[in-house]
Amino acid sequence: MPKIIENLRERILDAAREALAADGWRSLSMRALAQRVGVAPGTIYNYFSDKEEIVATLALADWQDALARMDAVAAAATDLERGLCDLCDELNAFSDAYRPTWQQYEGGSASSYLTRYHRMLREQVARPVRAVTERAGRADLAPLADVLAEALLACSVNADLGTPAMGKLASALAAGAPHTEGGQES
Repeated sequence: MPKIIENLRERILDAAREALAADGWRSLSMRALAQRVGVAPGTIYNYFSDKEEIVATLALADWQDALARMDAVAAAATDLERGLCDLCDELNAFSDAYRPTWQQYEGGSASSYLTRYHRMLREQVARPVRAVTERAGRADLAPLADVLAEALLACSVNADLGTPAMGKLASALAAGAPHTEGGQES
């Protein structure tokens, strides 16, 4: 009778997260993961087809957590600039956590990874952006949510941009775009 190990899938993911943080993508192997978890290498393949699937599973869970934090930021936002900067901080935290992995990944970089999923990511980021514009009393900027989401994604991928660039953009929007209520400028 095969040995049943409680929560093995979660243990594999935890071990993979630790290995990525400590040693990076290149040193992550199914054999090393099996050794960390205390199972035969073949056992890992009962749960994941390869290390790409393991990392994708981790990244998806972390992305969902980041989206939840962005939704919380949006729900609490009362100021356009602060709200957009806080969204940028959340995106930067996610990107910073995975940047070393993307840089080592033989399939490309953070930008090539994001390019494959770009439209989906932009749509997901645009949702809390719309909420920030509305909560900050700037529903007139909601039509720009996709553009602002694009800027947020660019800031998160390009470390030289980041939150200060988003702050400048939000400040310029707040200062330059007319605030309208009911179609009337105020």
